[in-house]
Amino acid sequence: MGIKDILELVPPELVKYSLLRPDIQENKDIDPTGYNLMRLFDEFSVASKIDINSKEISRADRKKAIAFSLSTKRINWGASFADLLMYYQLYKDWGKVGEILNDKKGVGYLKPYIEKWIEEEFAPEEYSFSFKPTKISENQEAVLAFANRLKKDMKAVEIHNLVFEIAKENNIEANELFTSLYKALIGKEKGPRMGKLIEAVGTDKIKETLLGMIR
Repeated sequence: MGIKDILELVPPELVKYSLLRPDIQENKDIDPTGYNLMRLFDEFSVASKIDINSKEISRADRKKAIAFSLSTKRINWGASFADLLMYYQLYKDWGKVGEILNDKKGVGYLKPYIEKWIEEEFAPEEYSFSFKPTKISENQEAVLAFANRLKKDMKAVEIHNLVFEIAKENNIEANELFTSLYKALIGKEKGPRMGKLIEAVGTDKIKETLLGMIR
């Protein structure tokens, strides 16, 4: 993959950051896989918040902060790249995505990159999906219990933890329940973090969908 191809997938400031971050004697490599570039987006966002003048930061964090300061003056988006990718595949409406994430400028800035990821089928398997309710036959009691315990306005972390609670109460492995829920909601065995996915679709809609498929 050449630099032109990479620049269609990530903004130029991320390329500069990834080249400036290593020590001088280290090889300057960019590993252009979906997983690695998503991690690069996350690290870049974290680096933007590091206080370069702090005496308490580690050498590694100082390197990240310096690389960020040499790459750009400010980050051009607020929401995480993973969230933007997930929300767009759910709604296919950039205006709605910008409104939901309260980051219209950031969404507008990253829009061409996300569209390229989808066009080239570059996203990791977990982030290549659509909301596609599918009837399941396994772990129906646990899925039903999970649906009944969903409440309006639950946060992603609460939803994620609820999966573990329901799995324990029903004497099944948590990964089994996660798999059943992914199959029921997107027709695949894995996807974005369950809490984030359900929060994005809406707990009321997910509850109605799951109950309708099982009852």
